[in-house]
Amino acid sequence: MLKQLDALVHRGALSPAQAEWYREQMNMQDDALRQRWERFEAQKRDGGGRAARPWLWEESEFKGENQPVIGVTWYEACAYTAWLEAALRALGRLPEGWRIRLPRDAEWEKAARWRGAGAHESLWPWGDRWDPDCANTLEGRVMRPSPVGAYPRGSTPAGLLDMAGNVWEWCADWYAPDTYRLRPAR
Repeated sequence: MLKQLDALVHRGALSPAQAEWYREQMNMQDDALRQRWERFEAQKRDGGGRAARPWLWEESEFKGENQPVIGVTWYEACAYTAWLEAALRALGRLPEGWRIRLPRDAEWEKAARWRGAGAHESLWPWGDRWDPDCANTLEGRVMRPSPVGAYPRGSTPAGLLDMAGNVWEWCADWYAPDTYRLRPAR
C-alpha cells in the first residue's frame, strides 16, 4: 500500500497530506490506534451515553468531495434515496417508472462478484485470490475511510470501485445465505 500512496498522489487521487496521514496510521502502535478510536466513539455520544449524531459527522478529515458518507443509519440512507428520487423526478431527470432505492443484498453481491456473461462469480471483486492492496481493510492499517477510488486494482470488471473494504453499505434487506433458494422464480 505504501507504494500505491505515491502513485495516488501522482495521479491526483490523494493529496500529499492525505498520503502522509495514511502512512502515519499504518505505522501507529496498536494502543495509540485504539485510544484514537475510543475518542472518536465518545464524541458521538450525548451526556446520557446515547448516540446524538452520526459517527464522525463533525470531523473535517472525514468530509470531502470524494469521501464516502459514514455514520448514517439505515433509516437515514433510505430517507436520502427518497429525497433524491423526488428531487430528480421534480427536475424531470428520472425516467418514467424508474425508482431510486437501496440495493437488495443479492443485487449488491451480484454487482460485487459478477465477472461477465458466461463467467463464474468471483470470491472478491477483483478475482478469486485475496489481495490486501485491492481494498481498504484492517490488513492495510489505514483505519479510516479512504477516498472513493483509492484502490483502483480492486475494481470489478465493470469498473465498480470499493465493493470490498473501505465502508459498509446499507442494503434494502438483510443478508440471508439461502436467499436464492427462497426467492420465487420470475
